Amino acid sequence: MKIVLLLCLFIIGSSHGEYTERSIQYGYTTYLTTGNSYKVLADKRRNWNDARSKCAALGGQLASISSSNEWEFVKVLLEESGITNQKAEKPVYNSVWLGGSDPTLKNDWKWTDGTSVTYTDWNTGEPSKQTDPIWSCMFAYPLYDWKWGRGKCPVTLFAVCEIPA
Repeated sequence: MKIVLLLCLFIIGSSHGEYTERSIQYGYTTYLTTGNSYKVLADKRRNWNDARSKCAALGGQLASISSSNEWEFVKVLLEESGITNQKAEKPVYNSVWLGGSDPTLKNDWKWTDGTSVTYTDWNTGEPSKQTDPIWSCMFAYPLYDWKWGRGKCPVTLFAVCEIPA
């Protein structure tokens, strides 16, 4: 039996009017500028640790974002995923986990790959000051153009996985 691998190339527009090529393969979408591939876990909501484990089981990690262009690319994938149309008790439950965490609560944010968070897209007032480590996980909220916030890690949200190049 012959297995045929189809590789589709698309052109998408960013909010800056630029165009970025992307490749879709096995449910992952590759950002050709960096070679990193992304998948929105839209099948069910998971807490941050379960989302991290699911990404690892798929050969990746929760997404880390290193530039505004990369984040704009991922936001397009989030919009295309349909998760904002899912029925939810509260709109915040249609948010997504990203790979950032701050377990010390000292605003020393790290990605799941251990690198420091250098690019950010925090919502106004974020990251909020907290004293309980339950609030140490990063999420993106669709009602505020996918701005980032500090979230309660046990809350179940959707997630974005990344397979680094």
